[in-house]
Amino acid sequence: MAFRNSPSTQSTEYSPFSMVFGKEMNLPFDASVLPKDNLSKDAKHHLEEIISNLKITQDLAAENIKLKQAKMKERYDKNTKIPEFRLRDKVLLKEHVVPVGRSPKLVDKFNGPYYITDCGPNFTYKLRRCSDQKELKAMVNASNLRQYVDPTDFRDPPQAPERPVPDNPPDAQNNQPADNDQDDQIADDESTDSDTNSDNGDEPNNVIDDTFHEVEKLLNNRKTRGIQYFLVKWKDGSKPTWEPKQNIGEGLIQEYFTRKTRKGRRRKQKKYFTRP
Repeated sequence: MAFRNSPSTQSTEYSPFSMVFGKEMNLPFDASVLPKDNLSKDAKHHLEEIISNLKITQDLAAENIKLKQAKMKERYDKNTKIPEFRLRDKVLLKEHVVPVGRSPKLVDKFNGPYYITDCGPNFTYKLRRCSDQKELKAMVNASNLRQYVDPTDFRDPPQAPERPVPDNPPDAQNNQPADNDQDDQIADDESTDSDTNSDNGDEPNNVIDDTFHEVEKLLNNRKTRGIQYFLVKWKDGSKPTWEPKQNIGEGLIQEYFTRKTRKGRRRKQKKYFTRP
């Protein structure tokens, strides 16, 4: 009874009882104090009065709710920024489910990283995991995302190597001819080794080609025996070839899946046709 009679100061400013019946609840104290002259009223007139009061109460309550919602929105927007996520940005996804047997304090609040493949309405995004390129089925709101900072983007400054200091440094002037003799001997040894190698016909084997070839774009992908391959279109105009994942940069792979996701979304959109 106390709950139904207490007014809601946060939204409607009316009690639940008055919102339903159009009048305030008659408490035992009110029944003993109020006069009994209203008992002789016509039932129809009394019903019309209740309906009129109920309509006025509900209209005022609806206006109060809108005002409260506007104030809450204004208060919320003071500390809220519009998300600035873009395509192919790396993000972390907030984890709401705690595994069974794990403490919520010891579980990571975010997992990932993921990268954005498509942007939807109301600040929702389509994500794909960076590790295995697995796409999430549902769109994710920006409130559950956090910008991911890749540690590979930051490198430690190079440190100069320490030079060993000899305990007894020799006199430079006295040992200068000896140093020249040592340099001549090393040069003679290198020339002798080169002549020997040329006479024997020895050539270096197992030469690894580290040449980088420019890629225009990725055309297709497939998985064979657990290894993912991509069909690569080369910039030099040569025939496209299938290359394993480790031979392709991460940025090209993300660009391919982003283009594929957006192309699929355009294909699934409804098209309306008009009869001629």
